[in-house]
Amino acid sequence: MFGFFFPPSKRAFIYVLDTVKTNQMPNLGNIFTAERNTRLASGTDIKLLPESDYQFEIHIEKDIKQVYRGLQKNLMLYKDEKRGPTAVVIQSPKTAEDICLLMPVFSEFPIIPIHIHDSDTLYQVMDWQRVGSKAIIKHFMNVDSTITVLLEQCRYFHVPIGNLPQDATVFGSDIFFARHLQKQNFILWCSPTERPDLGGKEADDNRLLAESETTLAEVSKSDAYPSVCLEILVDGIPVSTVLEAQNLMEMEGTSSSIAFDCGPSSSLADMMTGGANPAPLGVYDESAVCAGAFRVLRTMVTGWVRDVLEYKNVFADNQIVNFYRWLRCRQSLLYEPAIKQILDNLMKKMFTQLIHEYQKLGAIVLYASYNRFIICTKRKNVDDATAYVQYVNQCIRNKEIFHCLQFEIESCWEYLLWLDTANYGGVKIKNDALGDQSNEVRADDDNKVESEDNQSNENDNRTLTLCFHIANFLPQVAAIKENFYNVVAEYIQEAYTYYKEQENPLMTTEQSQEPEQSEDSEDSSTELMKYVRSNLAHKLYILVEKIKKKLPSGTLPNGQNVFPVVPGSYLKLTNPSLEFTKAVCKVLSLDSRLADVVLKLRRDLLRIVGVKEFSDEAEWKDPCLSFMLAEVICKICFSCNNIDLCRDRHVINEVTGSPLWICSICKSPYDIKEIESMMIECVHKKSMAHILQDLQCIKCKMIKDRNMTRFCSCAGRFDTLLPINDLSQTLATFKNISDHFQMKKLKDIVLWVEKMNP
Repeated sequence: MFGFFFPPSKRAFIYVLDTVKTNQMPNLGNIFTAERNTRLASGTDIKLLPESDYQFEIHIEKDIKQVYRGLQKNLMLYKDEKRGPTAVVIQSPKTAEDICLLMPVFSEFPIIPIHIHDSDTLYQVMDWQRVGSKAIIKHFMNVDSTITVLLEQCRYFHVPIGNLPQDATVFGSDIFFARHLQKQNFILWCSPTERPDLGGKEADDNRLLAESETTLAEVSKSDAYPSVCLEILVDGIPVSTVLEAQNLMEMEGTSSSIAFDCGPSSSLADMMTGGANPAPLGVYDESAVCAGAFRVLRTMVTGWVRDVLEYKNVFADNQIVNFYRWLRCRQSLLYEPAIKQILDNLMKKMFTQLIHEYQKLGAIVLYASYNRFIICTKRKNVDDATAYVQYVNQCIRNKEIFHCLQFEIESCWEYLLWLDTANYGGVKIKNDALGDQSNEVRADDDNKVESEDNQSNENDNRTLTLCFHIANFLPQVAAIKENFYNVVAEYIQEAYTYYKEQENPLMTTEQSQEPEQSEDSEDSSTELMKYVRSNLAHKLYILVEKIKKKLPSGTLPNGQNVFPVVPGSYLKLTNPSLEFTKAVCKVLSLDSRLADVVLKLRRDLLRIVGVKEFSDEAEWKDPCLSFMLAEVICKICFSCNNIDLCRDRHVINEVTGSPLWICSICKSPYDIKEIESMMIECVHKKSMAHILQDLQCIKCKMIKDRNMTRFCSCAGRFDTLLPINDLSQTLATFKNISDHFQMKKLKDIVLWVEKMNP
């Protein structure tokens, strides 16, 4: 459907491309009036809405060429009317260049593109004419407000409104950075490719492209945490790192003027006369050459922050939010991997300092990444834990290097069993109940027992959360997977109850009025050991025996394998009862207080299965490979996350039926095509790194420094630094992922690489 609106004459031409010339369009005048009245009733300024009484003319065509001719004819008639200066606002999935090629008359007017696209499934309904008509009317109603916002953004960028591309934020960052660089007499390295234009030098140097983009900064400490744990969202680490780069280096005892990455720059005269250093620092560290550009980058970010603080400029704030996305965007004109490497190194330092601050203030950091922290507060009460975390966050923000960070409490657990980000479980407080904890009634000297109503309200605010990816590798036959969740849920519930009773013993008994706090943990652990040794162990003996009888092997009588095939599978699993035993014992062993009891339980269960305790098959191995895709930007909340392609949560696309990864912050699905392109790029990088790697002597471990020698001076033979098995395993993992997530292009590339490198 094509809509052409002429505000001066209040006329609109609607062209519909259909297989038949049957007019099934609704009354557009009524739709227009209803939509306009609805917006007026909702408080929209009448100046931002088009005038009323538009006349609609509908044309049904079977040939797209007739549509283009009709649109050109309408525009030519308008041009002949000579109504004065006119600009054409185009909202279309086609670019302005394509439209001018299809309809040349459009090139005679200035064009303002609006980069708003409808869903691909908009017209996949029976009454698509009505749905499309409403969409056209709504887009036309939004034109004035959209143009107003674009004009304000262009005034801040100092660029013509017709020059704004689809990703205006990245374009704006390029513009600002280029202007700052030119003021400092830098030569711009603008390039439409992923390599900066360095006068040809970039074609000979593949070091930064062959290396991994970044070393994943992540901390995880598996254990059972019976006290309150809080998840904290951290925002602003990249921007804070740029602003506080000098302070970060001074904290480590160095100065920005004498650091290794700030080598002396050679003047143009020295370069021409040959007086420059024979081995400049850039030969060894590419990022050293970009130290001056990084200082210019800091000046640019400081200007954005000043605009936000002094003038409350929303567009400057938008540039700050998208700063790190621009810095790592390979489509940006001023993309420079060396500058990004400088920032990555500084971000790791700030990340380490932030973890140290939490630990110094008494918190246990059980998980940490650039945008998410989970800390154990060592507090039993949710109110006390929340107040403690707020105090800690405020103390951290009072420090100069952290004053730009933003902290937000996302979720809370009263008991948490943590293995890693894909395997955890516990008793979680509902988000809507976090703010109501202060209204709960607690036991004190005057009121020893809580009312039953308050107890029921507390239970309603708590939910048992189970997220164990290792369960996906257990068969669903004979309810093995279901029994795993039942056992883990029962254990977590019992452990939570025991620790809760020690916190408030009056909930169940009145014998001990003043229990010793130092004995709480020991008493609860002792009671929990008794439960595991007796009740839970007896239940597991029966379950393992039943599984062994029903499924003595990993195949059914018809030859079908009972073990599911999921992304990351690499082990050949053949014994269901053994895998169930190892998975349950691995989860129970997370609590270090129960190590001896779980060890004995594991030995007894392995005896039932018929496997020796110290055999290789009894050893726990994670059944899923882990491949982290670094720095994936969510287009909804703009958070930068590391995605575990094999273990992270995903949802099913309702249209294609293929699974999609979801953002851990806002729960929105990622763009599957963008992730596929990043994985293809990763295959190219790893292939290049394998080809360009050094050779090392297997005896003396010296790097090969001569190209023609077959053996080392010590008579040892050379071997690659990176084993071929790592690359083969990565390619096999990518092939598995491409099958599961329907990535045909990635699969073709992986198969081609394997075929060309047998």
